[in-house]
Amino acid sequence: MPAPRVPAPSRDLLDAIDRLRPTLMAIARRYLGCPFLAEDVVQDAALRVLSGDAAEEIGTPDAYLGRMVRNLAIDRARRRGFENRLFADEEQGLSCPAACAACPDKVMEGCEALKVVEQAIAALPEAARTAFTLHRIEGVPQKEIAQRLGLSPARICGLVRQAHDACGAALAAAL
Repeated sequence: MPAPRVPAPSRDLLDAIDRLRPTLMAIARRYLGCPFLAEDVVQDAALRVLSGDAAEEIGTPDAYLGRMVRNLAIDRARRRGFENRLFADEEQGLSCPAACAACPDKVMEGCEALKVVEQAIAALPEAARTAFTLHRIEGVPQKEIAQRLGLSPARICGLVRQAHDACGAALAAAL
C-alpha cells in the first residue's frame, strides 16, 4: 500500500512567513508577553505549513498566517495559565525549607483537607456535583457542561460557584 501523500506547503505561505515574521512575532507577543514564547509560536506555525498541515489553497496567506499565529498564541497562553494554576502549590512548596514529602504533618493536613472537600462535594445536589466535577476537575468548559446537562450556561456557572463556596466553607469550618 503506498504511503499517504503529504501535500507540499504553498510557496506563498512560506514566502509570507519570511516577509511577515516581525508582524507574526508581534501578534504572538501580544498574547504571550514573552518574545521567546512568541518565537516558539511562530516556529510552530511555520512547521505546520512545512508539514502540510496548512490548507493548500489559501486566497490571503497573510491573513491566514496571522490568524494561525493568533490562535496558536491564545492556545499557548491558556495552557500556560492552566499549568501555572495547576502547579502553583508545588512551586510554593519548593520554597519551603523542608520538602513537603518530608513533613508528615503537612501531608496529613493535605489528606484531611482533601477528605473535607470530598465530603462537601458528596453532600452537594447532583447537578452541582456533576457541574463542579466536570468543570474544576476534568476541565470541561461550562458551555459544554450546559449542553450535556440541558441547562443554561448561567445556571452551570451558579452551580460551580455553589460547589466552590461549599468546599470553601467546609474547609474553613474544618480549620
